[in-house]
Amino acid sequence: GDLSAASRTEVALVRALREDAQAPVRLLVLDEPTATLPVKEVRQLLDTVRRVAAQGVAVLYVSHRLREAFDVADTVTVLRDGRKVTTEPISGLSHDQVVTLITGLGAGEIRAHPTGGAPARAAAEPVLSVAALRTGPVRDLSFTVGAGEIVGLAGITGSGGEIVLGSVFGVTARGGGSVAAGGQRLPPLRPDLAIQAGIAHLPADRKALSGIMELTATENLTLVNLTPFWRGGWLWHHRETAEMKEWTDRLGVRPRAGAMRPLSTFSGGNQQKILFAKWLRCSPRLLLLDEPTQGVDVAAKGEIHRLVQAAADQGTGIAVSSTDFDELAAICHRVLILHEGRLVAELGEADISPANITRYALGTALGVVT
Repeated sequence: GDLSAASRTEVALVRALREDAQAPVRLLVLDEPTATLPVKEVRQLLDTVRRVAAQGVAVLYVSHRLREAFDVADTVTVLRDGRKVTTEPISGLSHDQVVTLITGLGAGEIRAHPTGGAPARAAAEPVLSVAALRTGPVRDLSFTVGAGEIVGLAGITGSGGEIVLGSVFGVTARGGGSVAAGGQRLPPLRPDLAIQAGIAHLPADRKALSGIMELTATENLTLVNLTPFWRGGWLWHHRETAEMKEWTDRLGVRPRAGAMRPLSTFSGGNQQKILFAKWLRCSPRLLLLDEPTQGVDVAAKGEIHRLVQAAADQGTGIAVSSTDFDELAAICHRVLILHEGRLVAELGEADISPANITRYALGTALGVVT
């Protein structure tokens, strides 16, 4: 229970594959096995899958990361809205064809930026200023986020990128440095003051740290700020329900009539949209997003990217920590890259690409971006 999500995944895989002469493994079922893994560990896992299959074990591999299906699968089955769309050899399909089968839309209709990174933004007044931050393995990290700017944080697991935003918000301890929002100094371990300063944080683990799964979708949406629904000491549920309907329509949450259903009964993508709405309704000055599309399907991923960009267009500053380097390349104006706790590169709009991010994150860059 004390291990990172990535380490728990590794332990689960080892447990599944351990040798047992009385019950040899004939079928290996992997459900989103790379959702919490950084690039290096993803490659190792895919190598393991290939090796196991070559030894005669059948593998059922469920993933929202389409590239992995093309890397390891012989046959692909596509589901949409709970029904099978097709089953066929993956060698006969292109990436865009699979996207179309999954979503029912053309690939270009769901991509936030079909041809590359986010458009450049003029320098804006910082809504976040971090100076000489020390937390976990991170040492002397300084950066700013401007109003309307999307800044990415990249790095393999253990580099520290996964705890920076939690430290800024106040849910993870700091060993030193300073954090200021709009000129207001924010002390460590005070998320209440961060919220008062207009900061919102969406953690990577929505089930344990972000959503309350046993509460309804409506209760999760309104929990951060119940003030509009109090009248004479009573909570007016019909006002809550009306606001839930407004956000359901605005964000395309499915099912539409699920306002009173427990959050646990929604798909991962719809859970994430509800938790986004929880903060968006508070009109934050700064959004801190850890792995915002982890474990969601390709259509929900595109929708969440559009939510992020729409918030930036309204002037919200956004910091995104993600091990999905394609995601960072698609939506960010700048990307800061951590390696072994140190900031090793800052890529501007012209240099952002998954390949460049990977080179620096793995420590293989030679100092010149190519």
